[in-house]
Amino acid sequence: MSMLTDYIRETIKSHAQPFPEEEVCGVVVDGDAIRIPNIHPDKANHFELDNSWVNLQPDAIYHSHWKDEQPGELSLEDLEQCKFCGIPYILYHVGFDEWDYYEPKSPNPFPLTKQGDPQTLDFYLNWRFVWGRSDCFALIRSYFLGILGIDIGDFRRPPLDGFPTIGWLTPWKAEEHGFVQVTPGLPLRKHDIIQIALKGGREPNHLGVIVNAEGMQMLHNVSAEYTSQVGLYGSYWQTRTTHIFRHGSLI
Repeated sequence: MSMLTDYIRETIKSHAQPFPEEEVCGVVVDGDAIRIPNIHPDKANHFELDNSWVNLQPDAIYHSHWKDEQPGELSLEDLEQCKFCGIPYILYHVGFDEWDYYEPKSPNPFPLTKQGDPQTLDFYLNWRFVWGRSDCFALIRSYFLGILGIDIGDFRRPPLDGFPTIGWLTPWKAEEHGFVQVTPGLPLRKHDIIQIALKGGREPNHLGVIVNAEGMQMLHNVSAEYTSQVGLYGSYWQTRTTHIFRHGSLI
């Protein structure tokens, strides 16, 4: 990753390693890493930049993890904050000496480890399921960004424990992002989004996208037990489909 140069890595390490029991934070600006005070009252588990970073127009925000039970990857809270501010996040885990990086406006959820062309279908295969990062919706969002250059929006994820709860409604509204509902019974087209209700629900809690209409092939990412794949949009999925949407630019 061009932003995460050896110099940036070593500078962030020099900021974080002297404080192995708190989250150290800062920004990357014009090829340099600048430490910013962590003003969160619970520095051992969270970080919050003071207001001095705002006028710096940062290229990225960084922070550290240090606990063994903390992941060497950005947490769901980190990802949601990253998406909210629209600025890439860098993570350094002091104990594991591991790095993570996420760009909220990129179709690639794992830019440090995943290579390939996001304009090809192969790029979206075999993604591991990470809630809020490469889950079923994130996969389809990335697909539309990479293949079609269309931003279909996003929504804040609830904690994964016990999800989906009974009655949970997907906050994403297709019509607000340029989609129209396809009348049931009409032929499917490539790039149609399929909303599906799993776990006995009546409301959509899963998403797929048609990548081959003639072959009824759907790209989706079901759960942490699987990776993203293209499979048959057969009777099992059809009987659980709640809505089909087509982007207005594809009509």
